[in-house]
Amino acid sequence: MEVNNKRYYWLKLNENFFEDDTIQWLEEQENGDKYVIFYLKLALKSLQDNGKLIRYVGEKLMPYDVKALSKLTNTDSDTVKVAMNLFVEIGLVEILDTGELFMKQIEEMTGSETAAAKRMRKSRAKQKLLEQTVDKTSQCYSDVHKSDTEKEIEKELDIELDKEQDKSNATTADSLKALYQFYQENFGIITPYIQDDIKDYSELQSPELVQLAMEKALDKQKPWSYAKGILKNWLTKNIKTLDQAQAEEVQFNNSRKNRGMYVEPVPEWMKQQGNSKQSSNTQVYEEIDEVELMQQLNELMGG
Repeated sequence: MEVNNKRYYWLKLNENFFEDDTIQWLEEQENGDKYVIFYLKLALKSLQDNGKLIRYVGEKLMPYDVKALSKLTNTDSDTVKVAMNLFVEIGLVEILDTGELFMKQIEEMTGSETAAAKRMRKSRAKQKLLEQTVDKTSQCYSDVHKSDTEKEIEKELDIELDKEQDKSNATTADSLKALYQFYQENFGIITPYIQDDIKDYSELQSPELVQLAMEKALDKQKPWSYAKGILKNWLTKNIKTLDQAQAEEVQFNNSRKNRGMYVEPVPEWMKQQGNSKQSSNTQVYEEIDEVELMQQLNELMGG
């Protein structure tokens, strides 16, 4: 049987979308209403590629030009040309080095789930609601009326599911926004590719673990790649919550007690780098950490 793994995407507009200063400014321009509609069309077209727009021609990436964007969105060329210049100027769209168009606010406007996840979520909720309803109505309705009851349940269920999904997507968007801001404040300018990394690990594990990994990298004065290595290590060990990460750290530190000092766990990916012998990798990195700690202890003791 063929399995439907298709992922469904939708565009979410905040109730204050048209009151946003940027959108209002666009509408104030001549033909501004056309620019806003064109922007929304671009956002919709970019959903399946994380906010990016590029044409795949054979094995080449082919950037969109005015003519192609006009055809893609069914918008006249003059509107496309002026609107794109405005979008880039005010920061709604970024042209990447690859020629891709990146819709910079798409993270806050996107919701998605797989078809299988939607079916399972709906099935569980439906079963629960059916059980509750049958208990209340079993003495009042005959079997003939059950189909009508189920139809009403379906309607109520769809409304409740939509509300729950909106809340979940809003929470996810807020968490990602906070992580992106933390990165920019501590590591520097965030690229779309690092945004993708942060989003992927947030979904695979949790936003809290991504935050903790970045904090550990900062403590070591290391770049994002170090934090990513920690996340990979946790993922390998099926660590997906803060409690699991803390328990793993306690277990590691307990195993080091016989050496009388704390050593930061070294990500697995770092142990596999370099041309040194694989059997000595673990000790090499552990010794480096120990040297750093001894230097700090000596400075504190005035030695």
